[in-house]
Parts: sequence; C-alpha cells; structure tokens
Amino acid sequence: MSKHWTDEDFLNHLYEVGPGDGHLESCLECRARWEQWLKLRRFTLNPPTLDPGLLARQREQILARTQHGESTGRGKRWALAAALAGAVLFALLARAPNLVPSPENDSERMLLSKADAQLADAQLMSDVYHSVYQSEPGAVEAVQGLFEVDP
Repeated sequence: MSKHWTDEDFLNHLYEVGPGDGHLESCLECRARWEQWLKLRRFTLNPPTLDPGLLARQREQILARTQHGESTGRGKRWALAAALAGAVLFALLARAPNLVPSPENDSERMLLSKADAQLADAQLMSDVYHSVYQSEPGAVEAVQGLFEVDP
C-alpha cells in the first residue's frame, strides 16, 4: 500500500497533472477526500443563485434611506466632538504664552542643561572611581581579619 496523498497531490490531480498511480481506486480514505475536492470544485464553478427579489428589496431599502436623509448621526456626532476638542485645545494654547519658548530663554536653558550634564558626568565618574578603586572585595576583608590583632 502506498502513502496517502497530500493536498498538493490532490490539487495536481484536479488539474490533471498529478499522480496517476491508481491510488484513489485502492485507498478508501483518499477516495473520500477526493470526493470532497470534487464537491468543492463543483460548488466553486456553480455558485448558488441569489433570489433577485431579495436583492431588489435591499436596493429599495438603501435608496429609501438615502433619499429621505435617514442616518444614524454617528459621523456628525464624532465630527462635532472632534471640532469641539480642537477648539478647546486651540484656546488653551493661545492663552498659555509660556508654552512656546522664546529665543532668550532657550539659550539660557541650553547653558543650564550643559552645566547640569557636566555635573552629572562628573558625579558619574566619581561614583565609578569610588566603586572600582576604593572598595575592596569581600574576600580581602576576610583575609585581613585573620591578621588583625585584638589588644
């Protein structure tokens, strides 16, 4: 008995380029899967028809809603809310002149930030120096404790 067909084998057989080894006649499981492939192909080639009356009713309902101006109003509500939020934000920004930096304050702020950065760098280097060069490992302290003399 040969191995079962893969989906690729079924697809190739569907396009008549697949294996012609007679496996479908001998294997019931693959034959059942092949029948499913054929059923799907028939459905794809002959889709079910829709009732033309259903489509006409849907079209009429859509036209009636658009001609009478019926809408849910969701879009209008969101547009109104967005416009109101924009107006409030504009009013807040217009009333707060300190939010926009002036050129004089900007240069002073840059000098202060450079000084702060230099101070922070110096503090960092000091901390690194003390942690690396000034501290002793715990093992050294234990060994030094062996040589201490208590009076």
